[in-house]
Amino acid sequence: YQIAALMEKGKDNWQSLFYLEKIENEVGQTRETLLGKSRIYENLGMKKEALSQLRLAIVGHEEDYVVYGMMAEHFRMMSKNDSAEYYYEKIYYDHQDDANVVLSYGEFLLATEQNEKAVKMYASLFGNSRVDDGIKVRYLYSALQDQNFFNKIRPIIDTAVNILLNNSPDKLNIMSLYCDVNYRLGNYDASSIVLREIIA
Repeated sequence: YQIAALMEKGKDNWQSLFYLEKIENEVGQTRETLLGKSRIYENLGMKKEALSQLRLAIVGHEEDYVVYGMMAEHFRMMSKNDSAEYYYEKIYYDHQDDANVVLSYGEFLLATEQNEKAVKMYASLFGNSRVDDGIKVRYLYSALQDQNFFNKIRPIIDTAVNILLNNSPDKLNIMSLYCDVNYRLGNYDASSIVLREIIA
């Protein structure tokens, strides 16, 4: 399996697929081989085959939210929004402490202009003490470094950074992030107030 994974990372999709099929011929289908094949088919633009592998992976593992998340993202990439939302909804409420689930679903909601629902979801995540602040900070910093990403999450970014600062008003990295976000948003007064606190 490691060889197949290395081939996939090296963008040698056909060779990776060969090794995964070889594994399946020897030991049968496993969750890992099915998910690996699904990713490879997705990379190759073979959407039906990718979905078929995901459907096989869920059989007997109906509680596996990772597969449902992959199905949601698959439908999202195919612009089948109703199906994507169905699978996101299937996993979201039981996995609100999983930042990957919440952020993926939140980005989907923003892309489909469900901003009010997205703001509530991001507010819940950024206020969730069970989710590592480092993940939240890195997420917002990545938006500051990528204008397209910043524009995508613009409707929620002020809410997210305000919640972070309210929950951790003395952490320098969060104070700095707050300043950077507000400066980028044109909220110069808010940015300068916290910047003065950092300098003081």
